[in-house]
Amino acid sequence: MALITCQNISKSYGVRDLFEGVSFLMEKSSRKALIGDNGTGKSTIMKILAGELSPDSGRVQKETGVSVGYLPQDSGFDGDFELLGSVACASPELAESYARLRSCRERLEAEPDSNSAAAELGDASHEFEALGGFGRLEQARIVLLMLGFLPQETDMLPRHLSGGQKTRAHLARLLLGEHDLLLLDEPTNHLDIDACERFVEYLRGQYQGAALIISHDRYFLDQICDSVLALEGGCVSEYKGNYSAYSDKRRAELLVLEKEREQQKKTAQRLEEAIQTLFSHRNFSGRDSLVKKLQRIRPVKEISDPRRMSVRIAPDLLSGREVLRVRGLSKSYGGKTLLRDVDFALDRGDKVGVVGPNGSGKSTFIKILHGEVPADGGTLTFGANVRMAYFAQEFDHLDPGRTVLEELLLSTDISSSEARTLLGRFLFSGDDAFKTVEQLSGGEKCRLSLAVIMAEKPNLLLLDEPTNHLDTASCEILENAVREYEGTAVIVSHDRYFLERTAGVTAEIRDGRFTVYPGPYSYYREKAVRPEQPAPPVKPKAASGPDNRALRQQAKPLKAELKALEAEIESCEERMKEITLLMGDESVYRDGSARELSLEYSEQQKKLEELMKKWESLQEAIDSIEAKIV
Repeated sequence: MALITCQNISKSYGVRDLFEGVSFLMEKSSRKALIGDNGTGKSTIMKILAGELSPDSGRVQKETGVSVGYLPQDSGFDGDFELLGSVACASPELAESYARLRSCRERLEAEPDSNSAAAELGDASHEFEALGGFGRLEQARIVLLMLGFLPQETDMLPRHLSGGQKTRAHLARLLLGEHDLLLLDEPTNHLDIDACERFVEYLRGQYQGAALIISHDRYFLDQICDSVLALEGGCVSEYKGNYSAYSDKRRAELLVLEKEREQQKKTAQRLEEAIQTLFSHRNFSGRDSLVKKLQRIRPVKEISDPRRMSVRIAPDLLSGREVLRVRGLSKSYGGKTLLRDVDFALDRGDKVGVVGPNGSGKSTFIKILHGEVPADGGTLTFGANVRMAYFAQEFDHLDPGRTVLEELLLSTDISSSEARTLLGRFLFSGDDAFKTVEQLSGGEKCRLSLAVIMAEKPNLLLLDEPTNHLDTASCEILENAVREYEGTAVIVSHDRYFLERTAGVTAEIRDGRFTVYPGPYSYYREKAVRPEQPAPPVKPKAASGPDNRALRQQAKPLKAELKALEAEIESCEERMKEITLLMGDESVYRDGSARELSLEYSEQQKKLEELMKKWESLQEAIDSIEAKIV
């Protein structure tokens, strides 16, 4: 069954044709990727399907009753309640009931002895429960945590959320909407690796509807999609299978077309030579016959070959064997420990991928290596002849007031003619070289940053989210450049496909710990889910170390206390659920027990907050001890 059918849709802006005659359909439960170069019209197609734009020609037919949820790339999110309530109570009926429930709670808190206030709260609770509101709140909490929100962030007001948080909140609301079809434009842009993994599990398990997805996260597309819609040369072609299957098929297609073109060229050349020979021998009938044969040759379909950046990073100086030695590195921000006693060594030629949750300290770590952020403790020792280049994900190393050409010339030691040639390789031709940095798109800033790095010819690369603003084809170009790079690299990225193909070692930063896994991302993913079997570090530590037995004895009573605390937390949560159910029973208002139940709920809520603070403190103490165990 087709949920949505696109029939010969076309769209132009001014004299520029984006696409023409695009046709495809979205079947029930299908998961399709929509891929193509930046600027080819992927997001425009998505907006047409969502009903936000109209095609110039053709039509989009949606089956009656089909519910469509749309996540734009630059998503907004608003709501009248805190984040949790705004996500859970999207329908007008549920929002109205939730607003009444909140108002009644506030009144009872202000008038704790009022029987009428308690009765109103009971009515409001009963109504909200009947609408499934409490269940929706619990579902919303689960989805928000799944997408990387911290428990305390669910109480934030929507207007205080960052752009990335608003996109994740919008995605959470869509996932709770039980839509038949989801249109997702770069849904993983603001998700860390942990959240991406949970999101994949949700889409593959709980979500039963169809999805059309635009994403440069090739690993994500491999896990989710059963077919690929490739937008190329203004047309869409469909390939069955995931992204890797598409990539293999497309590569094979291009090889076949190239062979056919070469064969056709040779045939045409032979015919032309024979025509000249027959003409010189005045064999006009034979010549005319060959001319007709030459004219009947239909040229092999031209492959759309958009301009691509050309990246090759080549060190002009060999570094020492040991490039970097980190000892006892530590860093904290606002009372949160990001890095604790990090010991790490980097040898010439190593390529290390750095992963971890959002806010774990990945960018801070790479900024410490670059010297932009001071460490609180520990030492960094660089080896001989190390020449470093740094790619910052926010592009704050670029001067917004400079032109593209000025930025390259003032950041490197190359001539003006060399700079113009290099900029051409990164698609800055003609007047593009005289745009100011502040006028550039994210993708253009990315290309300029890579051009600067290429001109610097470093032997140590520090890359912080280098693929964020690149389309899939450009990601592959950069991926090949890093793979062929003969120097040393530290790569922070949430692009798991990129990490898998560029980094031979993976380092995880989590809860202040820096753990090294001697393999690519797939090895890390396999080993990290088994904490009882940690991967051995790349650089073994010295034999001398702390008394592990004494440390374990020290942690033992703390773990026992933590277990008892968890039982108390569970008991408290269960009692709060019981009270919520009781408040929906009319009898509690007739016998006057509603007020006592409401007060007890408030007391249990305060108790739970105190228990959670104790739990966090205790867990941090245990983590600190276990981090010292060799």
